[in-house]
Amino acid sequence: MAKSTHSGLPWLLRLRRELSDRVHFWPFDGWEIKTTRSAIVEVYPALWNHGYDRELRTSDQHDAYSVARRIREADRDGTLSKWLAPELSDEELAVAKVEGWILGVGAAPVKQVVTKKPSARERKVAKAAAHVPSVKVTAAATARKLHVVREVPHNSASADALIHRFLVTLGETDPVVWRRIEVPARYSFWDLHVAIQDAMGWLDYHLHEFQVVHPKTRNLERIGIPDDEFIDEEPCLAGWEVGVSEYVDRHVPPMLYSYDFGDEWRHTVFYEGTWSAEDDATYPRCVAGARRCPPEDCGGTEGFRDFLAAVADRRHPEHAGMLRWVGGSFGPEAFDPATVRFDDPKERWRIAFGSAD
Repeated sequence: MAKSTHSGLPWLLRLRRELSDRVHFWPFDGWEIKTTRSAIVEVYPALWNHGYDRELRTSDQHDAYSVARRIREADRDGTLSKWLAPELSDEELAVAKVEGWILGVGAAPVKQVVTKKPSARERKVAKAAAHVPSVKVTAAATARKLHVVREVPHNSASADALIHRFLVTLGETDPVVWRRIEVPARYSFWDLHVAIQDAMGWLDYHLHEFQVVHPKTRNLERIGIPDDEFIDEEPCLAGWEVGVSEYVDRHVPPMLYSYDFGDEWRHTVFYEGTWSAEDDATYPRCVAGARRCPPEDCGGTEGFRDFLAAVADRRHPEHAGMLRWVGGSFGPEAFDPATVRFDDPKERWRIAFGSAD
């Protein structure tokens, strides 16, 4: 279990170098795993972690427990072999062997269990047991289904004629909150930040940061709003000075987009491809998504879960107060991509920094 894709990659590379053909990276090394090899597969804990009582485990501990237990159960009942041979078309199989596949996608997730909510003391004890703050980002299986489409090389047309498509998933939300957006290829990371904010439904009240792997150097870089106050940290590049097209590549890990360093909302940003812009379309645009974004300043993922519990239960002592706080109502499932409106990123920059870029 890696706490993030970025931290897991060096270990995978080390395993490949040290174990060579004794380890099988599925499905990149083939769909069939030889009995003499150990296997490395990609999984999404969100497929299964809601099906088991969390007890006093931390989020990361429960993810590891749920994955191990579900795979053991699948091995015993015979479904593991079906997961390792997913029913895909020839075209999908070819793409998946290059881009990867997630174990268990397409199968029914385990049934959710209703668990007794830990007390404040139990949560405090569990949190103290986690010596490192969680930076893990999870997503449901629907957030990573393959889309076999015709792509356009970046250099085949002008930046004004091309668009990039991204899938944005909000970490540790279950069911997952997600959006699929298309933005002009000429966009900077500041522009992409504004598009993500507007598509998700955030209000851009707080700081943000991208963590991205450069396709050429393979270095992990921070892009956002530079701050000279924290001189001991790796330098943060100014998002309005860095073009997104320089970093988009199917062969590097997804981006991590963090928003509000207090509530710590972490989004995984999957690059899905580059296409020719449609003549009658306006960009950026949101083409798909599901579920409403959490309210600002609700206390992160744990606070959001408490908020949802309160607004869903009329007998909850905080029910009325929470509804007043969000303006009278809150529908967790409410989202329509057609209602998304995007601000001008240059105007947003002017408002934030006091002058035109």
